[in-house]
Amino acid sequence: MQSRVLCLGGGAGAPAARRVRLLLRQVLAGGAAAARPGRLEVRALHGSGNHPADTRDTVTIGDVSFKLKTPKNPELVPQNYMTDSLAQSVVQHLRWIMQKDLLGQDVFLIGPPGPLRRSIAMQYLELTKREVEYIALSRDTTETDLKQRREIRDGSAFYLDQCAVRAATEGRILVLEGLEKAERNVLPVLNNLLENREMQLEDGRFLMSAERYDKLLQDHTKSELDAWRIVRVSEDFRVIALGLPVPKYSGNPLDPPLRSRFQARDIYHLPFKDHLQLLYSIGSNISAERISQILSFATTLCSQESSTLGLPDFPLDSLSAAVQILDSFPMMSVQHVIDRLYPYNVFLGKEGRTAVKDALKRFELQDSNKQLRPRQITKVESVPGNKPFKADVTVQIGESEVTFQIVSKDGELVGVRDSSNTDEGYPQRLCTVTVQKREQQQTGICQTKVPAGTGLLKQHSQSDKFIRTSSHDQLLAEMMQSHMVKDMCLIGGKGCGKTVIAKEFADMLGYSIEPIMLYQDMTARDLLQQRYTLPNGDTAWRPSPLVTAALEGKLVILDGIHRINPGTLAVLQRLIHDRELTLYDGTRLLREDRYQTLKEELKIPDEKLQERSIFPIHPSFRIVVLAEPPVIGSSTQQWLGPEFLTLFLFHHVRSLSKNEEIQVIKETIPNVPSVAVEQLLSLTHKLRETNDTTAQSLASSLSTRQLLRICRRLSQHPDESLYYAVNKACLSRFLPNLARLALHKNLQDSGIEANPDNMKKLEEKDYSCEINNGILKIGSVTMPIYNPSEKMKVPDVLFYENAQHMMVMEDMLKDFLLGEHLLLVGNQGVGKNKIVDRFLHLLNRPREYLQLHRDTTVQSLTLQPSVKDGLITYEDSPLVKAVKFGHILVVDEADKAPTNVTCILKTLVESGEMVLSDGRRIVANPARVEGRENVIAIHPDFRMIVLANRPGFPFLGNDFFGTLGDIFSCHAVDNPKPQSELAMLRQYGPDVPEPILQKLVAAFGELRSLADQGIINYPYSTREVVNIVKHLQKFPTEGLANVVRNVFDFDSYNNEMREILINTLHKYGIPIGAKPTNVQLAKE
Repeated sequence: MQSRVLCLGGGAGAPAARRVRLLLRQVLAGGAAAARPGRLEVRALHGSGNHPADTRDTVTIGDVSFKLKTPKNPELVPQNYMTDSLAQSVVQHLRWIMQKDLLGQDVFLIGPPGPLRRSIAMQYLELTKREVEYIALSRDTTETDLKQRREIRDGSAFYLDQCAVRAATEGRILVLEGLEKAERNVLPVLNNLLENREMQLEDGRFLMSAERYDKLLQDHTKSELDAWRIVRVSEDFRVIALGLPVPKYSGNPLDPPLRSRFQARDIYHLPFKDHLQLLYSIGSNISAERISQILSFATTLCSQESSTLGLPDFPLDSLSAAVQILDSFPMMSVQHVIDRLYPYNVFLGKEGRTAVKDALKRFELQDSNKQLRPRQITKVESVPGNKPFKADVTVQIGESEVTFQIVSKDGELVGVRDSSNTDEGYPQRLCTVTVQKREQQQTGICQTKVPAGTGLLKQHSQSDKFIRTSSHDQLLAEMMQSHMVKDMCLIGGKGCGKTVIAKEFADMLGYSIEPIMLYQDMTARDLLQQRYTLPNGDTAWRPSPLVTAALEGKLVILDGIHRINPGTLAVLQRLIHDRELTLYDGTRLLREDRYQTLKEELKIPDEKLQERSIFPIHPSFRIVVLAEPPVIGSSTQQWLGPEFLTLFLFHHVRSLSKNEEIQVIKETIPNVPSVAVEQLLSLTHKLRETNDTTAQSLASSLSTRQLLRICRRLSQHPDESLYYAVNKACLSRFLPNLARLALHKNLQDSGIEANPDNMKKLEEKDYSCEINNGILKIGSVTMPIYNPSEKMKVPDVLFYENAQHMMVMEDMLKDFLLGEHLLLVGNQGVGKNKIVDRFLHLLNRPREYLQLHRDTTVQSLTLQPSVKDGLITYEDSPLVKAVKFGHILVVDEADKAPTNVTCILKTLVESGEMVLSDGRRIVANPARVEGRENVIAIHPDFRMIVLANRPGFPFLGNDFFGTLGDIFSCHAVDNPKPQSELAMLRQYGPDVPEPILQKLVAAFGELRSLADQGIINYPYSTREVVNIVKHLQKFPTEGLANVVRNVFDFDSYNNEMREILINTLHKYGIPIGAKPTNVQLAKE
């Protein structure tokens, strides 16, 4: 069927007619194309305006007409969604929505992930000049977000209408996006509003359908109805719901009563022909055949057969971004660009990868020529003249150099738009690229436009921490291309340098960075806006760092996107696709070009628009997301799904090659011993490249970050053994037997062995500690003693020195002097707290103490709320106090808190940045504090010492070391060796006979070795022996057999365990549970 869009306008509605004319510019395209059979016809006709009926404009699509009304709040009408040429399929959808609108029915646009459904809804609203109330549903959406929210003003509580109620009373269109994200039984609150246009509100008012209300008006006056608190629902109120089909995609299925109230329309991807036309219009420098191959490949991956193979849908809507990159860099490998849209090597198993490679081969998209990839950025310079946010960037691709301009065109976000959108916001070609035959050297200069930050541009940042390698150069050049068109996601393992690369990228373009650490329990409110109370008790909303960054044009780094719940991330989809955002308090952020259009049309200044809570998103604003690779085959950790693929362009940050890692280490730490570096890296790369999963798990403990830490320490203490350093980094003491053997074998193969002479020297070394003239000396390491202002916070603990604990302290002091934060891991009762308290006592350092547990939240880590004089005030937690005053923060039981909570310590430790729940911010650089409110500079003396039990059974904690181990310097704390333990016990029990102490030490030593072998579960510790000795010291007349029961009665109901215990204790002459048959004891 042939559809037409006709616009009829009367004289009085001239501005509206002009606007509709602008919307439907196809009229200007001439009649030739329109006359062809089967083509879409669009005409704009104007009435004379003589007849009163002519004064209202009409929009006609095919045989369906709709009379326009003048909107009361024109700023709420969507802008710039209509495009020069509408695809036939889109017009069919618009015609259907118009039919349903005329019937007064609510519609549900269902279809695959991507911005197309939202775009069609907004195009319809723009075409019919309807005001919109938009809400993105997430798992955090509650009834109050839809109906009414309670606020406090001047000490009185009142209700504020939310989107559904505002839309109903004002006759707007309510757009609900992401119905499958909302928790079950939240949306039924809308059932009666959808069916009968009725709703009871919390403030006592009752919404009533226009029909019934008008009938009542015939018998009663308006004031009577107002007294009964009845409110009329406008006859223009409609609901457009946007959702994904569940199942096929993940989410909650639709509630049957809710589903029955909607009319559904399947909005599938644009048909092949329409999509091809769109891509042709973007990629004028690429052959039509190549574009057709790319689209055919993408469509294949969205087919039923592909989803049967378990392949996620290809993000068809991102193809325009890919074609745009290829248009600017025609000589580039197509497969390489497809990798950015669909990083199949990262998230698919072997079968899936083969299927994708076969499809690439079938459509001749596989590139064998490795030269055709970006090599490096050769130049970044400001554009002459007074144009803001611009820079010229030259990228070397293969042998050629391509220059393009980093700029925001007319303040528009370049390249974030729908597949149905071909507005002028895309980069304009400034000159062409000439490409000669592939075998010859390609040459060409091309200019396109992409955004830069608000600061000064630098080709190489002044940071001394970033060492450029060829793979970094290549990655930065690729990121620069992606930056032209879309937001990015960097995927890479722990400690491979994602954050450093993102910061370097920002530095080159003069961006200021906004790092945001994501965690599992993060809500949509944490991402966008948080509630807080003003000093007078009124409720208010505080914008999140993400929102302020969008307004100021910063580069946001969302760290740990793999942790966040996908239902929460849904609130950002519109920001990423369209650069628009609606906040909880009703504030609307618009894309710069849409804001300017609105301003011109309404002819009102910025201040007036901002009074109406409408703000422009800065044209330079960009998002870079950091994530760890998804776990292939895992249901919980496969975060990279079809919906996520539509949001970003993906870059895989691989671990550095051996030579590059050597270059990084030697340039960062010049005086590190070369032989040690060579051995260390041959070991690391052996572990990374092996197929043995046990050895691969060890490689994650030797990330680039950890290697730099080892080398930093070797450069200061060259006599230290590398064998010891690697074991320390991997915490080999607590590895399972298989993994420990694998590590030992790989160490031997790499020529790293324990030197017996060194071991002997270590054992004979004097580990005493002394303080002379304000200098502390532990073993052979010295450090000046601190002079604190708060002496009462310096711990003082009863501590009996022994060689092994002094060794650990010497080790800690070495790392402390290098500026590291420390992590002490060990079984229970081995003296972790005692060692730390003694260590801080010797250094004279004040301590702040924080104990974590299962219910620790991110908020409780940073602030402690309390109520004073009826107002909520936030008191600093020990963490914030330590940061402010330069104390040492001791975090105890770190493994008991969920790892998604403790992971927020990463930004604090690594980049010295953190946002507190009351809106304050911790920053590392004191220069950034001056003149800014709510900013706390980290004190240079601040350090963290974290204590955790070892991972694995019987400790029921989380794997803190596995998650965050490589940002700390790790120390394994073990029970003291027999000689050290005996010396310590003598000090606890000077009157206890020596033979008894020896029996206890020997028996407990054997029990610990049984625990290490896995024969018994509980690792008996020094704490238990000390308690036995204390008892014997105080009550010498009690028998040893009786006292040891204080420890072993826990096991008295486990027969198998009890048997092992009794045999072991009898072996050393401790008569617990003795029977006449125990011959062994009788020998004595």
